[in-house]
Amino acid sequence: PPPLACPLSDHRLPAACGHASLYTPDSLAAVDWPSGASLPPLLAVVGVDLDQRLVFGADTAGALQGLDLEGRAVRQYLEPARLHTVGPDGTLYAISPDRKVVQLARRGATTFPPRLEGRPVQLAGTLGNQVVVVTESGDSLLAQIVSQDRATNPVSLPKGEVAVTAWGDLIAVAAGDAVVLVDPTGRNEPRRVTVSGMARRVTFSPSGHRLYVASDEPGLSVFDRYALRTLPAISLPGVVASLRPDHTGRWMLARPETGDSVWVIDLPSGTRTATVRTGWEEDLPLVTGAGTLLVREGGDVAAYDLTASPPALRARVTDGAADLWLAVRWVPPDRSPVAIAAAET
Repeated sequence: PPPLACPLSDHRLPAACGHASLYTPDSLAAVDWPSGASLPPLLAVVGVDLDQRLVFGADTAGALQGLDLEGRAVRQYLEPARLHTVGPDGTLYAISPDRKVVQLARRGATTFPPRLEGRPVQLAGTLGNQVVVVTESGDSLLAQIVSQDRATNPVSLPKGEVAVTAWGDLIAVAAGDAVVLVDPTGRNEPRRVTVSGMARRVTFSPSGHRLYVASDEPGLSVFDRYALRTLPAISLPGVVASLRPDHTGRWMLARPETGDSVWVIDLPSGTRTATVRTGWEEDLPLVTGAGTLLVREGGDVAAYDLTASPPALRARVTDGAADLWLAVRWVPPDRSPVAIAAAET
């Protein structure tokens, strides 16, 4: 793919109380950027609002903590919430304990009046100050679009794993021998694509043009999301338990159903290019920079060059495995041009 328009940095957030750290994505060289305030213990990273220069993480109580990238201050932005997500424009959404959507935009919180029916199980931010919410009620799933003014009529979904495009315009549900594609607005009728075996995992490409489906059979099925045309399948040596595409659409990480490794898939060629021994958590493994795979290895975090065959070890952060990691397309404004160039992909 073409080079990214902006540089990527890797952010390291302490799982225990402490300060955040910043690294260049491929060399894992530490950047002289000490966070000015200590973060509370974190359970998960939530996302990034680059317009506001904020990195979000959920603490052990479920409250949302924000780290100001430029001011280097830390503050709590939301009370404990059930779910968090960041939309494509950096707007953050959460579900409050009383089942209402809370929006955080321009550092101000707004509670949307509609109270959700059922148990919220998934959020997906969209553009236009609205969010797709999937709730569970008994044996059924419901999807609706919630904004500050209203909530659309719920759309019924079959039971199964749910994936939503980055823009929130289409929902895919793994439903037995097919994947059901649902328009969350309810304006279009659901569509179905039949798969080999029983569909278990689904994910979209970052652009939303491709749909990837893992069933109870080895390999991945691939579909054109618009024409519902079947594309060449990706051969894998076993059944897939989890999928994680990178932000460019070049790479896909797949966790096998058994074992402690990750399959690296080159999506343009549709081939598995490597198997890397590592675990699987919410933040890592992660593809970042110019084709660099970040993984936990024992107590460390290691960076592997995916353009080499087999992947070559690029760098290692000793004792980094205990912390949380995420990729941030941002470079401190006071870095020299040479240092910034070194971080570009």
